[in-house]
Amino acid sequence: MQDKFPKYEQNIYTNIGSNIKIYREKANISQEKLAEEVNCSREFINRIENNKDKPGLPLLIQISFALNTPVEKFFSK
Repeated sequence: MQDKFPKYEQNIYTNIGSNIKIYREKANISQEKLAEEVNCSREFINRIENNKDKPGLPLLIQISFALNTPVEKFFSK
């Protein structure tokens, strides 16, 4: 991964992206469906899950509601 984010942020956002993908797959929801639910593009969801972009807190909260998952779960290792 190219150093788009400072080192201290990389681990946090890597966890967030990976955890969103894990919980999305557990909920059996496609990237497209999640994107529709939170009003963003499928490409942006893909970029978040692959640690190429970072979501803001409002979007994280929307994703947590769409996946029926507490937002703090996205920050765990």
